[in-house]
Amino acid sequence: RVVRDADVLAEVVGSNSSTALAAGDGRAASETLRAVAADRHVVHAAILLPDGGSFAEYHRDPAAAAEHQRGVPPDASSRTAPWHAFGDDTLLLTRPVRLDGEWIGTVLIESDLLEIRANTLALVRIIGAVLFGTFWIALFLGSRLQRTISAPLLELTRIARTLIDDHRQ
Repeated sequence: RVVRDADVLAEVVGSNSSTALAAGDGRAASETLRAVAADRHVVHAAILLPDGGSFAEYHRDPAAAAEHQRGVPPDASSRTAPWHAFGDDTLLLTRPVRLDGEWIGTVLIESDLLEIRANTLALVRIIGAVLFGTFWIALFLGSRLQRTISAPLLELTRIARTLIDDHRQ
């Protein structure tokens, strides 16, 4: 789902910024790129030029801008096909920007994986609670059923021993 959401966002940014990119209007491209702020998981987004330069950028935390640049693959701006990769804590995704079928740039989205981690933690908690409850229910039922099943067997064993002891004498 995270990849799909980032993909849709990149497609929207790419289609809305294609004319600004073709016209060299960095201000309009930056305005378009600011729309990614609606997704709280996007930490960095950029519209990259085919030569590798950055045309417009968005940083959720401007102080971490240099850190985001280190995470971007060197060939990100030259990708003419959709691409994505998971890092330690982020998803990197690129989508080509096309105008009249011609590749004119690349949209890069870097998204954190906090939602996935939160969902995983919640799932682990639920599974743990279910297993804990199931253990105690099984223990309770086992002790009750053990008396029901074992009592006749113990009685049968006692009778068998009595018969064997009587037969020996």
